[in-house]
Amino acid sequence: MNAVIDNLDAYEARTAVIAVEKFIDDLSNWYVRRSRERFWREGMDDDKQAAYATLYEVLTTLVKLIAGRLAPFSGNVIPANRIDPVARAVSRFFPAPNAPGNLVTGVNNYGR
Repeated sequence: MNAVIDNLDAYEARTAVIAVEKFIDDLSNWYVRRSRERFWREGMDDDKQAAYATLYEVLTTLVKLIAGRLAPFSGNVIPANRIDPVARAVSRFFPAPNAPGNLVTGVNNYGR
């Protein structure tokens, strides 16, 4: 994780993505494969719960790293039901962002 952050801070995105890819490969080929018996075991003993908790912690940390540093705006979508109907009606009076504006005068909503 630190290597990915250091590479991103140094604007080495390709190296950071390669490090994440290698980590995911190691996680799936090493930890998950070696813990297969623990995951498939009958019942829910302490060892199985620890295996699940460890995998959960690793995956949530990885998702936070990817969503927060590598692809920060990938999930930024406002669901339609979260927008106030009054705000939606009022926003129709304003031009869309970076709209071409009036072709005759050349005036738009972000300058000439």
